Amino acid sequence: MALADTLGAICAFLEPAARPPAPHHRVEDELLRPGAQRHIEAVTHALHVGRRTIVLQTDVRDATGGGSQLVVQTQAVLVD
Repeated sequence: MALADTLGAICAFLEPAARPPAPHHRVEDELLRPGAQRHIEAVTHALHVGRRTIVLQTDVRDATGGGSQLVVQTQAVLVD
């Protein structure tokens, strides 16, 4: 969860349309299965970038390519 949370924060920070993002106000974490390997990979992408919120999804997979965790974050966007 810490890895997914960090990647989501970085993705939100790097999204030019959502500057500056605030800390997330909702996180949904689904642990699909335990990772079978010690090596994991995580990919984060924006599902929605709006004027007030940004929604991010992080997929965490093990070395076999099997999904082990799905994290969806909603972060508030501070309005200037």
